[in-house]
Amino acid sequence: MRRTFLEGCLLAALLAFCPGAAQAEEELAPGYSACMEQSGGVTANMQACTQAALQYWDTLLNANYRWQQAASANAVSPDARRAALLKAEYLNDPEGGSLARLIALDFMAETTRMQARYLSPDR
Repeated sequence: MRRTFLEGCLLAALLAFCPGAAQAEEELAPGYSACMEQSGGVTANMQACTQAALQYWDTLLNANYRWQQAASANAVSPDARRAALLKAEYLNDPEGGSLARLIALDFMAETTRMQARYLSPDR
């Protein structure tokens, strides 16, 4: 079943905030689990692992986004499709302390992963 862009964003938010909604756990990005195991529980190290995961998915998301933008030219309503692509936003809480940053990075990495997969031409 194909989802609209907004439905994909809402699903990403639901899965991020309701861990039981995810059916199977998988590594956030290649090498993420090993990096976290080697972090020694140090917040800065864990943030670096999560930042690397975010970068991995952001690179893929950008490639998929460019592909979707190009594909928009063939849509029934190209301008509406391009506008829908611009509606995704990220969450960050700079006031919440060091763990808040880690949680925000994790959320961003997970959401970016889901959006990269959603925009993938292979889905």
